[in-house]
Amino acid sequence: MTQALSVNGIRIELIDRGQGNPLLFLHPGIGLDPDAPVIERLASRMRVLAPTHPGFGASEAKVSIELFNLLAVCRGIRRANVPLPLRMSARSA
Repeated sequence: MTQALSVNGIRIELIDRGQGNPLLFLHPGIGLDPDAPVIERLASRMRVLAPTHPGFGASEAKVSIELFNLLAVCRGIRRANVPLPLRMSARSA
């Protein structure tokens, strides 16, 4: 499932797949296809929450990635009733 999340007034696309303990997955600078194999593999073992950074996917591009506050994303995900603990993983191209 893909949903929209508002973070500091910016619409962010949130990919939400799988079940179980949640993992916040941050994509590399080349973006992320919602059907990427890495998402499907992870989702077979846990709930994967993958926000697309501003300017990527269906997310708005009102701010640069450098200015985008990761903590604000985490708060937005928590407002979507995601249980703690929230693990985090990042991928570089």
